[in-house]
Amino acid sequence: MSSRIKNSIFFRLLIVCLSAISLLIAEEWNIHESFENNDFNGIPNSLSWEHSGDENWTIDTNGSDGTYSARSGVITHNQTSSLSTTVEIPYLPGSIKFSYKVSTEPNYDKLFFYVNGAERSQWDGVHEWSDTTFVLTPGTYTFKWEYFKDESVDTNDDAVWIDDISITGHNIVVDAGNDINLDFIHDAIPGGVVQLDGTNTYPDDNANLSIPALAVWFQN
Repeated sequence: MSSRIKNSIFFRLLIVCLSAISLLIAEEWNIHESFENNDFNGIPNSLSWEHSGDENWTIDTNGSDGTYSARSGVITHNQTSSLSTTVEIPYLPGSIKFSYKVSTEPNYDKLFFYVNGAERSQWDGVHEWSDTTFVLTPGTYTFKWEYFKDESVDTNDDAVWIDDISITGHNIVVDAGNDINLDFIHDAIPGGVVQLDGTNTYPDDNANLSIPALAVWFQN
């Protein structure tokens, strides 16, 4: 049985003390797509796949670690075969890591990797499985893997593969600590005032406690 991890999401907690009774928690999440389900159904509520170009990608029994991977569609000259997905990276920096393999005409038929429409890398020729990682700032990202063939020559397997895609980001959780129970003695005269001075609260008495503000503070 393959030791490969199937499509999954996991969380890891990174904790930073803000005061004696409060915590800012960066909760790391990871979306992992390995195609071990032998389909492009993705992960419910987390990741979905979209095909474009002249031919759809297919599932292949040539995995980087497990059994399955995604292989570009069978195309001819001046055609493309593309696979894409969109993911949000909120609040804190994240990353995308994946494995790729190419068997194409060197210098001309290529696997392109695009992030939000901008080319981030390309590969051609014959290369066995390799890993690559790209760091991401907070935002919404569309990742696209595209196989492109130029106007002539068919050689090698004339295909590209991707596998073992891992997208990592962070959520921010604020834990204000344990509840504080206080007894107040009142003299029964209307108009009394109770004032809590906020001593030692995060990070000062003018703190903006919105999630984006906490994210900026955490990165700094």
